[in-house]
Amino acid sequence: MQGDGGLSFLILMILMFVAFYFLIIFPENRRRKKLQQQIDAMKEGDKFITAGGIIATFVSRKDNIIKAKISDNTIVEIGKDFVVSVLSETEGK
Repeated sequence: MQGDGGLSFLILMILMFVAFYFLIIFPENRRRKKLQQQIDAMKEGDKFITAGGIIATFVSRKDNIIKAKISDNTIVEIGKDFVVSVLSETEGK
């Protein structure tokens, strides 16, 4: 009868993993894919937020580097992975 306890524990662990996957991993992967699509679709003038909290305006892209305008005379290069949110036209104004 001791084998039944091990089997129940195994089933419980599998159920916990499945719940963890559908509650945490799956939604995060979906959010990450959506953000990646938004970054790839950015065009000149779109606003976005960096991981450092800077709101910038998209200028151009080359490979994984984004050129962004953060003030009238300041253009910086930002790694594509550091964009955390793309603002819609109404949010950015």
